[in-house]
Amino acid sequence: MTAGSAQTSPIEAVIFDIGGVLLDFDHSRTWKSLGKLAGVDWEEVRDYLLENRLRIGHELGEISSEEIFRRYSQKFQPDLAYKEFNLAWAQIFTEKKDVIEVAKSISQRVSIYALSNTDPIHFKYIVDNYNFLNFFDGRVLSFETGSRKPDKAIFRAAIDMAGCDPVACLFFDDIEEHVRAAATMGITSRRFISVGQMKTDLFVCGLINEKNK
Repeated sequence: MTAGSAQTSPIEAVIFDIGGVLLDFDHSRTWKSLGKLAGVDWEEVRDYLLENRLRIGHELGEISSEEIFRRYSQKFQPDLAYKEFNLAWAQIFTEKKDVIEVAKSISQRVSIYALSNTDPIHFKYIVDNYNFLNFFDGRVLSFETGSRKPDKAIFRAAIDMAGCDPVACLFFDDIEEHVRAAATMGITSRRFISVGQMKTDLFVCGLINEKNK
């Protein structure tokens, strides 16, 4: 089968990573904003949050948003308001409208789901500021499942949500490690490189009529 020929698709569900596929993001915006608020080098903030696994614990649902705020404030800025911390933490995203349009275009032909390593602050910001999840059929989020990609448990949760055989799930993620981990679960997995490449993959699977549309 070549990329230029369509086939009858066995795909029943398409699963999209959020950060890196549907949205661009940059965690350094958080470190820099918090560093500026506290009057310290942003690398110091980054190192503290990463070395103490606060960000990862937050994404796993092991550390609440209030607790990560308390620990940051205790370390760097005792008089910081939670609202200021929340904004600095959340504002890291840029919408990828071309990819979102592709997802919307196939939503009438196949079930679509979001699968993301994310935390409560980031996800609330996404819901409050972007509307693309309105046409998704469901989502699997690390802080709700207690597991993060590339762990098998989060992919099992996605398969269960899709309600079909793993091979009938087409998964897009920008991180090769996640793509390979999904493939070991039997999921049809593709690394996201560009919207053009995504369209080609969807065309080959018979989910769009022309790969340049």
